[in-house]
Amino acid sequence: MSFTGQAYLSLPSWPPSLRWYRALATNGDFLRAFRTSLWLGLLSATLAVALCTPAALAIARSGARGAGVVGGVLMSPLLVPHIVLGVALLRFFSGLGLAGSFAALVVAHVLIIMPYALQLVLASAFGTDAWLRASGSSGMLVPSFVPGATDANANLVLWRWGPDLPHKVDVYDPSGRLPKNQLSWPPL
Repeated sequence: MSFTGQAYLSLPSWPPSLRWYRALATNGDFLRAFRTSLWLGLLSATLAVALCTPAALAIARSGARGAGVVGGVLMSPLLVPHIVLGVALLRFFSGLGLAGSFAALVVAHVLIIMPYALQLVLASAFGTDAWLRASGSSGMLVPSFVPGATDANANLVLWRWGPDLPHKVDVYDPSGRLPKNQLSWPPL
């Protein structure tokens, strides 16, 4: 129906027309809503991933019994149908006087997106260690000797030895913080 020039459904719709797309492009209300939706999606997804990444890494790398509880709490929005969650959040934000505000929309969307973001980061976090072991890599945490580093800073050093000489260690430094001349690095 979107490619027909008529105001009603007609099949076949010939000749094709962009009438309705021109109407959307000139409709100020639609364009405003479209921009709001884009910002809402971008901000909500970014916040959800930013909140879930540390939680997922802690869950994946922690041997604590409480890690599963934290994961369960973060996944709990999936247990409630989204329509029920939406009505509950609307009532909650109405009580605070925030119903319909952009901030309330962002919070509601982040709450709904978080379980999905958590699952994606958890899959990656659990899979990375197994992938490195399967590829024959070994590794260890070493103190960081980047200028300005404290005792709390550490680097993950990975290596994989092959049967052929010479063996070498390649340094991956995407931030460019390490000295370029490896011979100037202080001994550990």
